[in-house]
Amino acid sequence: MSLYELQREKLINTLKEANATSKHVITDDLTDSIVTSLIPKNEILTHCYTYNKIDSIERSTGQGSALYFLSANDYSIDCLLTDFKYCKRYEYAIIAFMSNSVKYTSNTNGDNGMNNSYKNPNEFVDESGLSPLQLKKLSTCKNLLEVASNGRFEMIDFLNFKTIDQRIFVSDSHYSIPCYFNYENLGYDLYNYQIVKAVNSMLTLCILTNEYPIIRYYNSKISKELAFKLQNSIDQYYAQNTNIEPNFNKTIFFITDRTMDLISPFYYYQTYKSLTFDLIPDLMTKNRGDYNYIYKYDVETGSGIENKTLVLNSTDDKFWNELKNKMFSDVVNIIKRYYNDLVEENKSYENVTDLRHAALTTDDFALKKQLIVGHFKLINKLTTIIGNSSKLSDMMVFESKICSNIIGSKELYEPVTEDLINILDPNNNNNGKEKDIDISDKMRMLILYAIYRGGIIESDIRKLCYFGIEDKSKADSIIEFFKNFKKFGINLIKPDPRSKNINSGKKISPYHSISNTDVYTERYTSGLINIISKIAFNRLPEYYSNNKSDRDHNNGSGNGTDNDTHIEFPYTKISPFDDATDTSISQSYSSNGNAVPRRRPKWTAKPSDNYDINRPKMFVFVAGGLTQSEITEFSRLEEKVNKNIFVGTDEIYSTNDLIGDIRLMDSPRDDLELPLDEFLRHRDVPQHVIDNAQKVKARQDQAVLRKKQHEQLPASGSNSTPPLSQNSSKVNSPSQSSSSHHHNSSSSNKTDKDETKTKSKKKFFSKIKKIL
Repeated sequence: MSLYELQREKLINTLKEANATSKHVITDDLTDSIVTSLIPKNEILTHCYTYNKIDSIERSTGQGSALYFLSANDYSIDCLLTDFKYCKRYEYAIIAFMSNSVKYTSNTNGDNGMNNSYKNPNEFVDESGLSPLQLKKLSTCKNLLEVASNGRFEMIDFLNFKTIDQRIFVSDSHYSIPCYFNYENLGYDLYNYQIVKAVNSMLTLCILTNEYPIIRYYNSKISKELAFKLQNSIDQYYAQNTNIEPNFNKTIFFITDRTMDLISPFYYYQTYKSLTFDLIPDLMTKNRGDYNYIYKYDVETGSGIENKTLVLNSTDDKFWNELKNKMFSDVVNIIKRYYNDLVEENKSYENVTDLRHAALTTDDFALKKQLIVGHFKLINKLTTIIGNSSKLSDMMVFESKICSNIIGSKELYEPVTEDLINILDPNNNNNGKEKDIDISDKMRMLILYAIYRGGIIESDIRKLCYFGIEDKSKADSIIEFFKNFKKFGINLIKPDPRSKNINSGKKISPYHSISNTDVYTERYTSGLINIISKIAFNRLPEYYSNNKSDRDHNNGSGNGTDNDTHIEFPYTKISPFDDATDTSISQSYSSNGNAVPRRRPKWTAKPSDNYDINRPKMFVFVAGGLTQSEITEFSRLEEKVNKNIFVGTDEIYSTNDLIGDIRLMDSPRDDLELPLDEFLRHRDVPQHVIDNAQKVKARQDQAVLRKKQHEQLPASGSNSTPPLSQNSSKVNSPSQSSSSHHHNSSSSNKTDKDETKTKSKKKFFSKIKKIL
């Protein structure tokens, strides 16, 4: 089951239901990026007459009907009002908004409302997703209200996230770490922007899959708030849409945040995708929020060296889609086999240079061959990096030792301090044969070591920085970076060496697991994957820790708001499972496995018939973002638990992006270029939008004038002269002039004939007189 297909089908059905073949479809910046990711523009035009963004200079001045897909921001609303300011631009229009994620009140601090107090969106939003101020603004335009079904606006409930893989989606809120965990500095509106965007995206997932899930969460402030807001949203949605019967099949929706697992983002994984993003980030071209990644490489062709690109995404590159989640060692063998197959297919070419040229220029299978050559170059690059760096292997071993020691098993304990020194030492480079690792890798190791030790004194961190990093000026920045971990609820800097673990015995990441194997790189299972696999098999109790002292501290970021903060993984409603036996069903469920009426809404009675019982589902949302490596682990988990796991988060970033976001937590808001600020930024309606609307007005006026003139024509077969209009009392219309000319011509001929007869009579009588 693909989220891409579900979202795409919903969009196409919406276009068809709106009879969009005769419509103009209009979007804005935000909705356009989502719509065109689901349906290419040339395909959209098979469902409508024109497709443009609302502020496009190329918009048609044609009329007919229109379908608007807009985000509820002031700029898009101002452009919409401009469309209908001068006239009824369309005969009929459907105006649909994405639910508004920003509700704030004005203040007097002169900061344009960026740091204003936030109000509960449920108090402000109507069914269209618009705030009262926005509705009031729209209600001033009479033309718009008359065209849009007497002022009725719709809500788009299926475009609130961006699908980036088969079952992976993002709410598309960048810089989620600073926004969630340091709103005291950046503004509470940012925190709520993230919260509401996340809830909207999760609700969209439930709507698209027609699920009424059991919601469970990691007991931290952020996860709990998300869980209960989602529960309320789902309850309200299905209560208002009584004609929809959601599935009741014990699907779990697990909500957590970045604080539950702070080790995994800094750990090296052995899959193709993970190593690609970890080992060659400087060779990958990407823009934040755009999940197409470009690897640039050179090939030798018959005409010399050519620059080529390999676009790594899940839609255009079938080899990437097939191989990205596999272990790198397996991928090397597969790609080499594909490459050798190319050799067999091109026996007429004598050498590799000719083969590469053929692979890139032959019409038949050109794309396939180009992809294989690109991946062949990529795995060769990764293999070279791995083979030429002994420190890379040392880092992977060091990480596994750290994770083993955190678990606390005496059997697996190994000293790690000397390993850290060897990794940081810039002179430990195999007698000058190897290039030293970069600063981001050294910071990874320092972070993991500080987490394991429960904090390090500041002077020791500074000494390690001076020892391992050539640019000593960066030490202060690294110290500030470590201090920012306090915003996650943990401290990585001790006040003095004799201090006990300053996290009061709290384990930083108590949820990962370690396999007792001599192969270090196969030991670690991340906390997220470990917990989710337990949920998938109904083996995760609400009280996860084995003793109360652990429970008292394992409560997320330390900000749990329950009286029972030691309950690590509660439900928003009563637990449907008995933790004592893990997999047994509690009294919340009936003997046949379906929810009893007190958990089931009254408006439905049975599961949907189209539910695939052979492939159950599970939903996960991780607030604060995920790395590419973690996404890979989710995909690999599906095969083990035999479930379709739908994973959502705010954004997907690299480890370097995450390090940068933590470092920027205390930066001024203006320096971050946040999506919310762009969303709220005041923009004037472009002049060409105004001109376009005025052209429509002019065309309509001309059409009205032509219609009046047509109505003034005489009826067929009538001899009466039609009255002239006031504006053309001295000017005959072409038809009137023709008729008048014919009439005057007839009168003139008749007069001439009468005069001729009179003269003939006079001559006749004069002759008679002479004769007589």
